[in-house]
Amino acid sequence: MRIAKVLNTNAVLAHNDSGTEVLVLGNGIGFKKKIGDVVEQDKIEKKFSITDQTHLSRFVELLEAIPKRYFIVAEEVIDYACAEYPDIQLKETVSLSLVDHIHNAINNFMQGIVIPNTMLTDIERFYPSEYSVGQFGLDIIYQNFGVRLPNDEAGFIAMHFVMAKQGTENQDIAKMLSIVHEVDELVRQNLNLQLDERSMAYFRYTTHLKFFAERVSKGYHYPETKGTNVLLALTEVYPKEYLCSKKVCAYVEEKYGYVAGADEEIYLMVHLAKLGNKEDTV
Repeated sequence: MRIAKVLNTNAVLAHNDSGTEVLVLGNGIGFKKKIGDVVEQDKIEKKFSITDQTHLSRFVELLEAIPKRYFIVAEEVIDYACAEYPDIQLKETVSLSLVDHIHNAINNFMQGIVIPNTMLTDIERFYPSEYSVGQFGLDIIYQNFGVRLPNDEAGFIAMHFVMAKQGTENQDIAKMLSIVHEVDELVRQNLNLQLDERSMAYFRYTTHLKFFAERVSKGYHYPETKGTNVLLALTEVYPKEYLCSKKVCAYVEEKYGYVAGADEEIYLMVHLAKLGNKEDTV
């Protein structure tokens, strides 16, 4: 790789063998260097391939304001997320947002400012993979900076991955989490179930709720099929669950103006039936 621009003593822009522009970090990697010099491989600590010029400009701005070790810590968290949870497909913007967040979170904490995460319980329940990444992030932050951030921050870090995966803005995520929480509470009250939150049935149920909440939030609808005979027959086998499903849909219509179709009611009913069926035969 050859240097295209020296950003500071510890950061350079370079072109790799394929001509792609890469941001390279490392102690002294830019010291007394000029355009065209070969990047010293033994000094490379982290490389970032950033295809969007706007994101690259933002990265350069952050490098001028934030020490490079914050970038390295953020990338360590991202690498962990991608390795442990392959389903987390991330956009390059998560690096920017996470670096900025970690830097601000530590600064706030050192000044005695702790921001409560009102969505923490729901994030832990409905986004367990991302929450696990958030907890890992707290450990890495402690190892590198000697600062033990509160669990609220695990939730905030998790939300960077939720948003990066779904391409959704923070206010939309908050709305979807509210919908999921409200529906879940309504189900628990109506069916009086003791739910095993570690069960596969519960996992499938919460996954369905998240997609349901996204449809409600964005106004999407299932294409109506009138239901198969088997599914329609299940409404008679599971009358309590079907009634609960109808109550949920009525609640969502009243509060959010979302009119759920018959198929939506039946699919939710199936997941509710599985929750109360230990043998999971529905």
